[in-house]
Amino acid sequence: MTVQRLPILDLSVEDRAELLAVFTKLAHDYPDKNQFNVTCVLGWPLDGEAHALFSLSGTNWKDGGPEIPEFEFRWLLPRYHNTVVERLVIAVQKRWRTGRIRFLRMRPKTCLSWHVDPEVNRLHFPLVTNPGALMLSERNGELEAERFSEVGSAYLWQVNVPHTAINASLTQDRVHLVFNILGAA
Repeated sequence: MTVQRLPILDLSVEDRAELLAVFTKLAHDYPDKNQFNVTCVLGWPLDGEAHALFSLSGTNWKDGGPEIPEFEFRWLLPRYHNTVVERLVIAVQKRWRTGRIRFLRMRPKTCLSWHVDPEVNRLHFPLVTNPGALMLSERNGELEAERFSEVGSAYLWQVNVPHTAINASLTQDRVHLVFNILGAA
């Protein structure tokens, strides 16, 4: 199985509401964006945090420079200090070393390409979901479909196998807070 539910990390109703409020403000301020970094690389320009907020890949976005190791994305952006986001990051980092941490929005009628990620696992906290939001992965030649259906629950998903995400809803976004997991703390 490529997905494991981790009840010990489930969010309280209050924390879910606060995380959703944080995301809602981001989505309002940047309506054309679908991914919002929570962490960045030390030394990236933080002028209004716009560069760090949207620089998503391990490739140096500014000059097409060398790959940036995933573990370098470990600095919490100041906008998240003293919030539920910081508290959750601290709780997760007691268990695992993390790389990028992001809010991910998947618009209705969207499917990602079939791909394999270099990290072994990602930790997902669904904040908004719907029956058409699916995760598909292939393991040992078998296709597995998962619904991360419980808002506020914690799901550890193996991503170093072929996989994709689908939001087949006609009207509703799917929103997750996602941690790239690099290994035990």
